[in-house]
Amino acid sequence: TFLLHPLFLSFGYDSGAGATNQFFSFFRNWEDIFNALVALVIFIFVIIISIPVVRRKLRYDTWYFMHLLMYVALFLSFGHQTKSGDLVAGPALYYWIGLNFGVIGLFLAYRLLHPIYIYYRHRFVVDEVVAEGPNIWSIYIKGQNLANFKYEAGQFASLIFLARGLWYHHPFSF
Repeated sequence: TFLLHPLFLSFGYDSGAGATNQFFSFFRNWEDIFNALVALVIFIFVIIISIPVVRRKLRYDTWYFMHLLMYVALFLSFGHQTKSGDLVAGPALYYWIGLNFGVIGLFLAYRLLHPIYIYYRHRFVVDEVVAEGPNIWSIYIKGQNLANFKYEAGQFASLIFLARGLWYHHPFSF
């Protein structure tokens, strides 16, 4: 749909000058089209690096940080979404704005505030690091009130270690 949207509009609004000319007319004359185009390129890039064949060739941290570009793309596309089409006024606009801010709120709550809360509640620290084999490590963590920390064997956590070179998510199984 992302790719078809600009194509269909370029053909649909074409008044005889050609779809390519209409596309560039949108680009020159409509507000937020440049940001929307950059967002589209970011979306396509993240989709390509998510294809399993491509994904296997990337380090986890590279893949992870490239996915953070999706937040940039969503931010860049917001103006285009709310200043053109059916979302420029009325209930649809308020619904879309509410939906976006709801997602931002959930993101902040679960990606930022909840991990900070869990850390301060349990004061996790690395107790021991044991090499189990080539590129296999066990990390033993201790903390406070661990009886209240609920997990089951087989679950995983995405841990961030506050040490140089480790400031990204590391997936670990319990």
